[in-house]
Amino acid sequence: MAVHKFYEYSGLRYQGLEPGESLIGKGMMAYWVPVLSLGGTHSCNSHSGTLYVTDRRVFFRTMWSDYVEFELKLSEIRGFSVGKRGLFTQVTIHSREGDRLWFTGFSAKKMQDWLWWVGIRPFGEAGEDGIS
Repeated sequence: MAVHKFYEYSGLRYQGLEPGESLIGKGMMAYWVPVLSLGGTHSCNSHSGTLYVTDRRVFFRTMWSDYVEFELKLSEIRGFSVGKRGLFTQVTIHSREGDRLWFTGFSAKKMQDWLWWVGIRPFGEAGEDGIS
């Protein structure tokens, strides 16, 4: 998987924004991580935490441990898509290396606005790959 779990190679906990970095939005979300794939059957674990969108990157901090589960620079994001997970709106971030990061939660609509604000577009609205 190209999206590295930040804490696995850094050992760092969330320390706040980098100098000069601006927060665009943050919200409580569930981050869905695939754990098993057998044929057409998929299983996922969900991690509760806070998704941060800044003018430089997108990252997810887990609720109870304060670890940064992943971090993507904006240049590493290809676009996003919106769908459903059961009854809930699911927003999927697509990385340039082909990884998909799934999110649900009350902030799903706001998350779309934050991504739009930093130049990440949904597929089909700004050309084939979602980049403006």
